[in-house]
This record gives sequence, structure tokens and C-alpha cells, in this order.
Amino acid sequence: MASPSIAAVLLLTAPTGCNPSPSDTAPSAAEPPIDLAAGGRHTCFLGTSGVAVCWGDGEIGQHVPGDTQVLDIAASYAFSCAIQQSGTVDCWGYEPADYIPHPDGEFVSVGVGSSHHACAIDANGEVACWGVDYRGETQPPANDGYTDVSGGGSYTCALDSERRIECWGELDWGETDVPDGVYTDLDAGGQAACAVAEAGQLECWGRNRSGETDPPDGDFVQVSCGEYFACALDSTGAIHCWGDGEQGQLDTPAGTYQRVEAANSGAHACAVDLDEKVECWGNNPFGQADPPEELRRGAP
Repeated sequence: MASPSIAAVLLLTAPTGCNPSPSDTAPSAAEPPIDLAAGGRHTCFLGTSGVAVCWGDGEIGQHVPGDTQVLDIAASYAFSCAIQQSGTVDCWGYEPADYIPHPDGEFVSVGVGSSHHACAIDANGEVACWGVDYRGETQPPANDGYTDVSGGGSYTCALDSERRIECWGELDWGETDVPDGVYTDLDAGGQAACAVAEAGQLECWGRNRSGETDPPDGDFVQVSCGEYFACALDSTGAIHCWGDGEQGQLDTPAGTYQRVEAANSGAHACAVDLDEKVECWGNNPFGQADPPEELRRGAP
């Protein structure tokens, strides 16, 4: 998930994340944003060229084809989904590519969960979900419009047109006990979610297995939740991660970044700096934290 206006925001303000303050209408699929999508065993990057580059485990076809121009990408444990230039949604890899039907229509944003489900937002702000429905995660409540959607384990969260949070699906760990208030960004991880409040502070809820719902204080612009850990960008572009660090998830690089992504079903994270250089850290048995050399060098 990413906001098409991120490039303009970066020119005018401090580095920001994938979802600046949503407007009262759904996002517009105007041009490719800069985006990252981290699954459990693979990672994808979408640069200003509009072509997605994926690395790590691709044994079951979870990489977005390299010749495919897309507007938005999302990745889970063993599959990826993207919004094509035409506005149609497609998925690759385990289950979604094989036999789960994708919704018809034109979409502007897509989010995937770690338990084989996905949701997409169309130009009218309506959410369509598909895939495995363990706990109601593919059954969004009626709403006048959504601006952002993110899939967790067996639950889904979204920001509505008034920038309020709604979550649906699994209840065991408080995943749907959302905070009140106005928010500019949110992300759902395995069993915990976080959001950036209008004033810049972080709010997290759900399971607190390793401190993942205990975010640091500060002024933040973007957040991303992994499996038992989370990362966020502050208003200076610095990365902060918290929660489980047993596999190096908290060993963040120094520098100024415009996007950070924690694997929603894994233990690695990646970030892209102002020169479109990608750096990753954390668990790396499948090469998911080893971006291609051309991405390590950044944009030409």
C-alpha cells in the first residue's frame, strides 16, 4: 500500500511514509509511488519506473513478474498482490494465484494478510476482500469509504474517509479493539497493529508477545508491523523498531529514509532512502534481506 502523492510530499516536507494524511476521497491511481512490500520469505520494491523488483524465495511464483508495471504492491508469507496499470488486481504465488478468485473492477490500493487473504480499495473507497476467511477477515463492515487497508493474521484494518480506524476479523488478542481518534497511517501485523495519530504519536493494540504494542515516544509519519515487531519512520526520516529482536529485526540502519516495511509474516524489514537505495536487515534464510545490487546503489 502506498500513497501516489509521496514524491510531492517528500519535496515539501520531512521524509514521510507510504500513507500521508488521507483525503476525504479514495486515493487516485495517478502514477507509481515508491513502495516496499515484505512477505515472510521474499520482498518487493516498486520504484518510480512502475516496475516491481522482487527478491528472496520465489519457488512457488510469489514474485511479481519483472515485466509487469504496477501501481501498488503487497506481499505476504508466500504470495504477492499488485494493482496493475489498468486498475485490475492480480496475485502470484501460493493459493491466491492458484484458485482463489480476485474481484473484478478497477482498484487503487491493495493489502494482504499473513493468513491467505487480501483486500483492495476501489476508486469509490469501497473495500473488496477475498481469500481464506478464518475469522471474518474478508467481511468488511459497511462504510461510506476507505482510504487505506492492511491485512493482519486473521483480521483486517482500514482507515475510513474521516481517518478513523476500523478493524474486523479475529478477536482473541484484541486486534479489533481499535483506539479512538484521527490517524494518518496504519498497518496490521500478525496479531498486533499500529497507527500514527494526527499529532504524530504512535498507538498500537493487539497481542503484546514481545513488546510490539509498546511503541517509542516521538513524532512519526509512517508505521509498519511485522510478526512480533514493528518499525516506524519519525519526522526526520530516522527508523525506529521495537518488539522482538532475536533475529536482528531491531538492528536498524542509520540515515534518512522515506519508507520502511516490516515483514507482516516474518522477521525482516527493509527501507528505502531518498536516493531510492534499499537496505534490509533481520532474518535472511531465503535472501529476503539481500536486495539486488542495483537497488543497493539507488536511483541513477
